[in-house]
Amino acid sequence: MAQENSRQEGNRSERWARVNFPNKFVHPHEYTARDGRVFDKMFVSIPPGVTLNGVDLGGYAFDHFAKPREIEQKANGRPVAINFRPGEPVRLFKGTGAERRTLEVSNPWDLCRAVKAHNDEYAKSRQEAAVQAAEDVQSTQERPAAGVDEFDTFDETGLQADGYTPCDPADPIMMSDTSAGMGATL
Repeated sequence: MAQENSRQEGNRSERWARVNFPNKFVHPHEYTARDGRVFDKMFVSIPPGVTLNGVDLGGYAFDHFAKPREIEQKANGRPVAINFRPGEPVRLFKGTGAERRTLEVSNPWDLCRAVKAHNDEYAKSRQEAAVQAAEDVQSTQERPAAGVDEFDTFDETGLQADGYTPCDPADPIMMSDTSAGMGATL
Protein backbone atom coordinates (compact mmCIF):
# COMPACT_ATOMS: atom_id res chain seq x y z
CA MET A 1 0.00 0.00 0.00
CA ALA A 2 2.79 2.44 0.89
CA GLN A 3 4.47 1.59 -2.40
CA GLU A 4 1.29 2.49 -4.34
CA ASN A 5 1.03 5.85 -2.54
CA SER A 6 4.62 6.72 -3.37
CA ARG A 7 3.98 5.73 -7.00
CA GLN A 8 0.90 7.96 -7.11
CA GLU A 9 2.88 10.86 -5.66
CA GLY A 10 5.58 10.24 -8.25
CA ASN A 11 2.98 10.22 -11.04
CA ARG A 12 1.39 13.39 -9.71
CA SER A 13 4.68 15.24 -9.88
CA GLU A 14 5.00 14.15 -13.51
CA ARG A 15 1.47 15.27 -14.43
CA TRP A 16 1.01 18.67 -15.99
CA ALA A 17 -0.73 21.15 -13.72
CA ARG A 18 -3.80 22.76 -15.31
CA VAL A 19 -6.24 25.46 -14.23
CA ASN A 20 -8.97 27.53 -15.88
CA PHE A 21 -8.38 31.26 -16.12
CA PRO A 22 -11.33 33.59 -16.71
CA ASN A 23 -11.51 34.61 -20.37
CA LYS A 24 -11.01 38.31 -19.73
CA PHE A 25 -7.64 37.63 -18.05
CA VAL A 26 -6.15 35.95 -21.15
CA HIS A 27 -4.73 38.22 -23.86
CA PRO A 28 -3.49 36.65 -27.13
CA HIS A 29 -0.63 38.19 -29.10
CA GLU A 30 1.87 37.17 -31.77
CA TYR A 31 5.58 36.75 -31.15
CA THR A 32 8.03 37.01 -34.02
CA ALA A 33 11.32 35.21 -33.45
CA ARG A 34 14.65 36.55 -34.73
CA ASP A 35 14.54 34.12 -37.64
CA GLY A 36 11.14 35.50 -38.74
CA ARG A 37 8.91 32.68 -37.46
CA VAL A 38 5.65 33.83 -35.89
CA PHE A 39 4.22 32.15 -32.78
CA ASP A 40 0.86 32.54 -31.07
CA LYS A 41 1.34 33.48 -27.43
CA MET A 42 -0.84 34.67 -24.58
CA PHE A 43 -0.32 37.01 -21.70
CA VAL A 44 -2.23 35.50 -18.80
CA SER A 45 -3.03 37.87 -15.92
CA ILE A 46 -3.60 36.58 -12.41
CA PRO A 47 -7.01 37.75 -11.13
CA PRO A 48 -6.99 40.18 -8.19
CA GLY A 49 -7.33 38.46 -4.85
CA VAL A 50 -5.33 35.32 -5.71
CA THR A 51 -2.91 34.72 -2.85
CA LEU A 52 -0.12 32.19 -2.49
CA ASN A 53 1.69 31.83 0.84
CA GLY A 54 0.28 35.19 1.93
CA VAL A 55 1.49 37.02 -1.20
CA ASP A 56 -1.16 38.69 -3.36
CA LEU A 57 -0.48 37.65 -6.96
CA GLY A 58 -3.26 39.83 -8.39
CA GLY A 59 -2.02 41.95 -11.28
CA TYR A 60 0.96 39.74 -12.06
CA ALA A 61 1.04 37.98 -15.43
CA PHE A 62 2.98 35.36 -17.33
CA ASP A 63 3.71 34.74 -20.99
CA HIS A 64 2.55 31.45 -22.46
CA PHE A 65 2.83 29.75 -25.87
CA ALA A 66 -0.77 29.33 -27.03
CA LYS A 67 -2.11 25.98 -28.14
CA PRO A 68 -4.97 25.68 -30.68
CA ARG A 69 -7.36 24.51 -27.93
CA GLU A 70 -6.58 27.60 -25.83
CA ILE A 71 -7.03 29.94 -28.81
CA GLU A 72 -10.42 28.33 -29.51
CA GLN A 73 -11.49 28.68 -25.86
CA LYS A 74 -10.52 32.36 -25.87
CA ALA A 75 -12.33 33.01 -29.16
CA ASN A 76 -15.52 31.32 -27.92
CA GLY A 77 -15.59 33.31 -24.67
CA ARG A 78 -15.02 30.29 -22.44
CA PRO A 79 -12.54 30.06 -19.56
CA VAL A 80 -9.09 29.17 -20.87
CA ALA A 81 -7.44 26.04 -19.46
CA ILE A 82 -3.70 26.70 -19.15
CA ASN A 83 -1.25 23.81 -18.68
CA PHE A 84 2.05 24.09 -16.81
CA ARG A 85 5.01 21.79 -17.45
CA PRO A 86 5.80 19.64 -14.39
CA GLY A 87 8.84 20.68 -12.40
CA GLU A 88 9.26 23.96 -14.29
CA PRO A 89 8.76 27.18 -12.29
CA VAL A 90 6.25 29.79 -13.43
CA ARG A 91 7.79 33.24 -13.84
CA LEU A 92 5.38 36.07 -13.11
CA PHE A 93 5.95 39.73 -13.94
CA LYS A 94 4.30 43.06 -13.27
CA GLY A 95 5.10 46.43 -14.84
CA THR A 96 7.60 47.40 -17.53
CA GLY A 97 11.14 48.75 -17.73
CA ALA A 98 12.59 49.98 -14.44
CA GLU A 99 9.19 49.45 -12.79
CA ARG A 100 9.19 45.73 -13.63
CA ARG A 101 8.84 43.34 -10.70
CA THR A 102 9.13 39.57 -10.99
CA LEU A 103 8.12 36.57 -8.91
CA GLU A 104 8.88 32.93 -9.45
CA VAL A 105 6.45 30.23 -8.35
CA SER A 106 8.59 27.12 -7.99
CA ASN A 107 5.70 24.63 -8.01
CA PRO A 108 3.04 25.18 -10.70
CA TRP A 109 0.59 23.05 -8.69
CA ASP A 110 0.61 25.70 -5.94
CA LEU A 111 -0.33 28.41 -8.45
CA CYS A 112 -3.12 26.20 -9.86
CA ARG A 113 -4.53 25.53 -6.38
CA ALA A 114 -4.49 29.26 -5.55
CA VAL A 115 -6.26 30.24 -8.80
CA LYS A 116 -8.78 27.38 -8.41
CA ALA A 117 -9.57 28.44 -4.83
CA HIS A 118 -10.09 32.02 -6.01
CA ASN A 119 -12.32 30.90 -8.91
CA ASP A 120 -14.44 28.79 -6.54
CA GLU A 121 -14.78 31.64 -4.03
CA TYR A 122 -15.74 34.07 -6.81
CA ALA A 123 -18.37 31.66 -8.19
CA LYS A 124 -19.78 31.16 -4.69
CA SER A 125 -20.03 34.93 -4.07
CA ARG A 126 -21.72 35.46 -7.46
CA GLN A 127 -24.23 32.71 -6.68
CA GLU A 128 -24.97 34.21 -3.25
CA ALA A 129 -25.43 37.65 -4.84
CA ALA A 130 -27.86 36.21 -7.41
CA VAL A 131 -29.88 34.51 -4.67
CA GLN A 132 -29.94 37.73 -2.64
CA ALA A 133 -31.04 39.75 -5.68
CA ALA A 134 -33.83 37.26 -6.39
CA GLU A 135 -34.97 37.49 -2.77
CA ASP A 136 -34.92 41.30 -2.93
CA VAL A 137 -37.04 41.30 -6.10
CA GLN A 138 -39.48 38.87 -4.56
CA SER A 139 -39.80 40.91 -1.35
CA THR A 140 -40.46 44.15 -3.29
CA GLN A 141 -43.14 42.44 -5.34
CA GLU A 142 -44.89 41.12 -2.23
CA ARG A 143 -45.33 44.45 -0.42
CA PRO A 144 -47.36 47.29 -1.99
CA ALA A 145 -45.64 50.56 -2.84
CA ALA A 146 -46.22 53.59 -0.61
CA GLY A 147 -49.40 55.46 -1.47
CA VAL A 148 -50.85 52.54 -3.42
CA ASP A 149 -53.77 50.59 -2.10
CA GLU A 150 -55.01 47.18 -3.11
CA PHE A 151 -57.61 48.68 -5.50
CA ASP A 152 -55.08 50.47 -7.73
CA THR A 153 -54.10 48.48 -10.80
CA PHE A 154 -50.85 49.19 -12.62
CA ASP A 155 -49.37 47.59 -15.71
CA GLU A 156 -45.65 46.83 -16.17
CA THR A 157 -44.85 50.40 -17.35
CA GLY A 158 -46.08 51.98 -14.10
CA LEU A 159 -49.24 53.46 -15.63
CA GLN A 160 -52.57 52.70 -14.15
CA ALA A 161 -54.57 50.18 -16.11
CA ASP A 162 -56.87 52.94 -17.38
CA GLY A 163 -53.88 54.74 -19.00
CA TYR A 164 -53.43 57.64 -16.56
CA THR A 165 -50.20 58.34 -14.71
CA PRO A 166 -50.66 58.27 -10.94
CA CYS A 167 -50.41 61.77 -9.47
CA ASP A 168 -48.60 62.65 -6.29
CA PRO A 169 -50.25 65.71 -4.68
CA ALA A 170 -46.87 66.75 -3.21
CA ASP A 171 -45.24 66.91 -6.68
CA PRO A 172 -46.42 69.95 -8.71
CA ILE A 173 -44.90 68.59 -11.92
CA MET A 174 -46.98 65.42 -11.70
CA MET A 175 -50.13 67.47 -11.17
CA SER A 176 -49.96 68.82 -14.69
CA ASP A 177 -52.03 67.19 -17.39
CA THR A 178 -49.50 65.33 -19.56
CA SER A 179 -51.88 65.31 -22.52
CA ALA A 180 -52.28 69.13 -22.55
CA GLY A 181 -49.23 70.21 -24.54
CA MET A 182 -46.64 72.56 -23.03
CA GLY A 183 -48.08 74.23 -19.98
CA ALA A 184 -49.40 73.26 -16.66
CA THR A 185 -52.90 74.05 -15.56
CA LEU A 186 -53.10 74.62 -11.83
